[in-house]
Amino acid sequence: MKKNLVFVSQFPGRLTERDGMMQRVRAIDSLAADSTRCYIDISFKRNWQLNVDKIDDKCKVYHLNMFTHWPHAAYLISGSRLVYVHSIYHAFRVLPLYRYFGAKIITDMHGIVPEELEYSRDLLASKLYSWVERFALKYSWRLITVTETMTNHYINKYPTYNLSEKIIHIPIMDFSIVTNSWIDQLEARKMNSDRLRVVYAGGIQPWQNVDRMLSAIAHLQQKAPDSYEFSVYLPASAVKSIQDRAKSLGISAVEIASLPQKELFERFKAAHLGFVLRDSSKVNQVAMPTKLVEYIRYGIIPIVLSPVLGDFYSYKYEYVELDRILSCNVEHLDTIRLANMRRKNYAILEYLRQLSSGNQDYLKKLFAGE
Repeated sequence: MKKNLVFVSQFPGRLTERDGMMQRVRAIDSLAADSTRCYIDISFKRNWQLNVDKIDDKCKVYHLNMFTHWPHAAYLISGSRLVYVHSIYHAFRVLPLYRYFGAKIITDMHGIVPEELEYSRDLLASKLYSWVERFALKYSWRLITVTETMTNHYINKYPTYNLSEKIIHIPIMDFSIVTNSWIDQLEARKMNSDRLRVVYAGGIQPWQNVDRMLSAIAHLQQKAPDSYEFSVYLPASAVKSIQDRAKSLGISAVEIASLPQKELFERFKAAHLGFVLRDSSKVNQVAMPTKLVEYIRYGIIPIVLSPVLGDFYSYKYEYVELDRILSCNVEHLDTIRLANMRRKNYAILEYLRQLSSGNQDYLKKLFAGE
């Protein structure tokens, strides 16, 4: 009997479908859909009673507590044929097992966690996860990175670990093809408006620069009231606070809401521009924000503070800088120009998909035990 494939992560559900990390988990899971597998969801604060959810005939989720059920997690991992750990955060929960079972552990880095925590000024956690990262990278059999810039970051950070032999590069993205019929469908939706539809979809973490975005919306509503139509989509828990902040800035006639993913993507089909206001930092230079990938897939031109975001910059993707928008210098954003910008970004996204297709196939075969 073939041993199970084990993922160390939460399993994506309806309440987490818009979370960037969970979208990555779902995309990777799609490569393992034909394999018998289980997920180990280990919590420090939840799951005091061991529960098992059956997703389908081939997938189960074990909800375990770090303190009361850790031996059960160790048992599941020891009896597996392959272990896929989503992020350094989850690696921390099973870290001692890396020394003994590292030869069958794949760690998906997702981001550069110590630098992210340092950016958020959580210096103690940054030091802790620096140690976790170092240990996990040393003992993992394979590592997954989401951008080439992230690959280079880790190779340069740990020059004695020979990471180039371990790393598999798979972007954070929908693995389906961007077809001409898809593009034509989007173009038809984007043409029927006298205003530029501008969206934001994401969280309110410091690096999202939500306050700066709200200030930009207030400025544009005052300076160019007939040029733009704004929509802001957030987690449900953040809607009220952002509505209050928008009101205090004099912002009006802006939809600020939380939507299921399916409805959100329907709104994306008609949108022209989208805020991705990331500062220029190492964290953002190596990242591939899920939001950016979704925007490009749905023909939304990013509005940026710094255009250096993951691998897109090296492939010369199309974007609009926030300062240019704020100066109302947008004569170049006519219908034809926007359509050309979208088509260039579609082509880059499809190129990245094709570039990683071989690694996706390799990972799929690993999951299948081939």
